[in-house]
Amino acid sequence: HDLTAGPRPTTCLNGDWEWCPVPGAEPGPAPPANARWEQIKVPSLQSPEKTHCAWYRKVFSAPSHVRGERLILKCNQVLSEARFFLNGKSVGYEYQGSQPFEVDVTAAFKPGETNELLVAVRDWIAYSPVNQERVRRGEAAVFKDGMVAVAGYPCAMGLGLGGNVWLEGRPAVSVQDVSIVPAVRGRTLSLHYTLRNATGRAQVVGVKPALLDAGKPVRTLPRAQTTVPAGATATLTVQHSWPEAKLWW
Repeated sequence: HDLTAGPRPTTCLNGDWEWCPVPGAEPGPAPPANARWEQIKVPSLQSPEKTHCAWYRKVFSAPSHVRGERLILKCNQVLSEARFFLNGKSVGYEYQGSQPFEVDVTAAFKPGETNELLVAVRDWIAYSPVNQERVRRGEAAVFKDGMVAVAGYPCAMGLGLGGNVWLEGRPAVSVQDVSIVPAVRGRTLSLHYTLRNATGRAQVVGVKPALLDAGKPVRTLPRAQTTVPAGATATLTVQHSWPEAKLWW
């Protein structure tokens, strides 16, 4: 479901898309002028037996609740390589799309207006120049031959947007990741934050963690502070002694 309130409003872009299979070893810099767009559901994977490349298109009205200093496209899976264009502008590239990744689309996003998202997709031959040459000659590709990067076996069986696609509003300085490390014998809890600063100047930021049990706060940790360089990330560790922690096992 869409998240309309809170620090990170989101909208789901799953559902009705259009796609256009493209012959050859590359999808090209833009969809073919004579592209025949077909309706397709996302997320879904297509068979790479007939094509190794395709274009996807989604035209959507940006909901007014999705606002933020940065607008992030979150993709759970694209097999295997992808280029992103929003409203005619190149906004991102992902070489290994089999794992979840993000694309910052702020520069091209039109808040509250109609947006056109294009995604150029190429399957596992993106990692095999040998097989790209085979496809150019009209020959069948041979999986795992001449690979320059790792591709799992699922990559050989699917092409396209195989995971959920979300659009998220986010502050310019935000939590990119957090690792939670409990030490049972020492009765301590360590939180390792990765903080991202998308602005052009260093920012002094702080975090104040709260621990929840069944959705209810049970403990608030002391605030910790660090400086995040411009356009970069910084790590921040919060360690807390918790002798009376309730162990679930």
